[in-house]
Amino acid sequence: MIKKLMPFFIVLVFLAGCTQSPESVAKKFYQSIGERDFESAKQYSTERVHTMLTMMASMGSAESFKEAGKAEVSNCKIEGDVANCDVTLPNNKKDKIRLVKVAGKWKVDIRK
Repeated sequence: MIKKLMPFFIVLVFLAGCTQSPESVAKKFYQSIGERDFESAKQYSTERVHTMLTMMASMGSAESFKEAGKAEVSNCKIEGDVANCDVTLPNNKKDKIRLVKVAGKWKVDIRK
């Protein structure tokens, strides 16, 4: 009986590992920006943010983005398909970031 259920448990563990929290998605987003890897940052963000990332790629030096990679994300409050997280940048500047669920995955969604 256990041998028959083993494939089910393997799939269950795999799927559980695929779920990413808003915190981990926001952190990966900031890390990608810190590495000036704007194409990777796009996978963690909504279409609305992609235009901004394309503009960022043509601006600034590597040093100007490096600090973003050190951002600390915490205290995410989830309400349905929206999460709002606190962000602390290395210069101790406090900010907030908004994420939304798109097709079951958390994505950074910066609004003006």
